[in-house]
Amino acid sequence: MKKILTVFLTLIMLMTLSLSAFAANPVSATEEWLKNWDERTSASGKLWQNPGEEENDRVFSWISNSLESTFIYSDGKNEFSAKPECKIALHGIIHTVKLYDLTDGSYTYSYTADGVTYNGSFSVEKEDTSFTAMFSADPQLGRSGGNSEKAVQDDTYGWERTLKSAENNGAELILTAGDQVNEGFSLTQYNALFSPDTLKNIPFAPTSGNHDFYSPLFPLYFGDAGNNAIGNDYYFSYGNALFIVLDSNNIISPIHIKTISDAIAKYPDAAWRVIMLHHGAYSADADEFTNMICAGTLKSTFDKYDIDLVLSGHNHFYSRTYPIYNGGISTVGTVYFEAGSASGGKCSSFDTSATDYIVHSVDLKEASYSLLTFTEDTIEVNSYLTDSGEIFDSFTVLNTESAATVPSFGLFGRIIAFFEKLFSYIPALYR
Repeated sequence: MKKILTVFLTLIMLMTLSLSAFAANPVSATEEWLKNWDERTSASGKLWQNPGEEENDRVFSWISNSLESTFIYSDGKNEFSAKPECKIALHGIIHTVKLYDLTDGSYTYSYTADGVTYNGSFSVEKEDTSFTAMFSADPQLGRSGGNSEKAVQDDTYGWERTLKSAENNGAELILTAGDQVNEGFSLTQYNALFSPDTLKNIPFAPTSGNHDFYSPLFPLYFGDAGNNAIGNDYYFSYGNALFIVLDSNNIISPIHIKTISDAIAKYPDAAWRVIMLHHGAYSADADEFTNMICAGTLKSTFDKYDIDLVLSGHNHFYSRTYPIYNGGISTVGTVYFEAGSASGGKCSSFDTSATDYIVHSVDLKEASYSLLTFTEDTIEVNSYLTDSGEIFDSFTVLNTESAATVPSFGLFGRIIAFFEKLFSYIPALYR
């Protein structure tokens, strides 16, 4: 039994630490930004904000070396204090504060770690039927250069720029589809992940990726997010949407089906149902075997529960499908949307030519993210290049009732897919 366990763990580590020849991050950290590198990678005072069970709940967590800490927040009129809960870990103390049923408005807060006071802010809109979420994947700090310090620095620099760009463009919620760090046991990489100030201001909902799941750090850091389910699965309500986060490294489908069922039973009236997991069910010719094993068995479940949008990552390039229902292109099906790299690290060299189901795919080779704006009738998606601010793709997801009024385009969709694939063979010079 010990031999089997040893071989299994060895395989996991080899999969995780495999350093295939990927290009370095195309944007290097500047000397000015690097002046604070030691502070960015120290544990003390690092805080991240997670969504709670409801949109008007928040969870704050931070790290220190001492059990002593305070948390004070204000709505601008009154000041409140909350007693942090403490979890003792090998690398320090994790302090957690959960705030419930907050009223509408803007808040400021302060907290202490090792005798130092830090500040942040956040806002709450309880009955928000229109809001904007940032979606990204695979910051994977350190992946662009074999976990070298320079690779972690460059990838962190990209991650911070992406977060700041999304915040400036109105993001109210941060969604990441896995692989936050390259080494799941790396405290340095996690400290760097939490270093951007944006995470103090906007709730952060991450997914467990294949570089996250094998380490106890992921559940230790994010185990209080949303409504806890089995393992790293969780779900939460935000505005008019239900977000269901699944750990696709766990290939036991009934566990995820129960998470989905429980989430919808608790929030049956959500206007939108969104799944987020690391390995998607559809991919543009990259790592399709892994994607099929991890998420392929759940496609019928997504159909059964009328899932509007499935968010994924893993392959480090951008890809989205037509709406799919019962294995075919439809108007009332699920859109499968795969993000590129949030940091710009480990850009892929896969063949991204579209399959019949893929309406658009591109290997960006730079940091990117998408903004998802939820309204009653649509999810408007605009995808951005982090540094130029260029919108390189836009599309709209219709809710089931709205989509039902649109003429069926199953055959039309296949015709478009055929020509998309045909034109993909034309040299770039003529495109």
